Amino acid sequence: MKKENRTMIDMNMIFKFKPTGTKIQQGKLLVAEPFMPDFYFKRSVLLLADYNDSEGSFGLIINKKTDYTIGDITTEFKNFDAEVYLGGPVQTDNLFYLHKRGDILKDSLEILPGVFWGGDFEQLIFLINEGIMAKEDIRFYLGYAGWNPKQLDKELKEISWLVTNVSSKEIFNNNPDSLWKNSIKKLGHDFMHWLNFPVNPQLN
Repeated sequence: MKKENRTMIDMNMIFKFKPTGTKIQQGKLLVAEPFMPDFYFKRSVLLLADYNDSEGSFGLIINKKTDYTIGDITTEFKNFDAEVYLGGPVQTDNLFYLHKRGDILKDSLEILPGVFWGGDFEQLIFLINEGIMAKEDIRFYLGYAGWNPKQLDKELKEISWLVTNVSSKEIFNNNPDSLWKNSIKKLGHDFMHWLNFPVNPQLN
């Protein structure tokens, strides 16, 4: 019992930090605190596709690969073995995508410079099958993450998430497994010790 109490005290001390000061808005990165237990959000990094404190917000987890390629999900694409990522717990039967080619894919929404959300799916099929878009230009996700109005603001005040900037290069990095750690390092000295915490503190 004493060990459990000590663990709780230590964890309470961990989160006595002020938010990073980076303004929350579309195109920012949300970095999960190290002990978030949720299957989807544990040590996740999430790109915020839209933020609205009165209507709700949504985004995509960008650092969790599945065991699927796009060919396992749909037969629309020919000889295209792009990996598929876990985007979040909402609409997990649906496919979402981020890409670099908003210049040619109509109805794309630019989230941050060089990173676009969605676009005309029929045109996407054509562009990929004709070799105009390569797998380095796009990332596919199953599901997305969403928050009700004010819900994300509450989680930010609780330091469940830290807000930071991100570049298109990081979004399409070929090594997403290191993205959580690299994002923590970018946040500065106050958060570096998060890297030393075990994934499950009860096993420590």
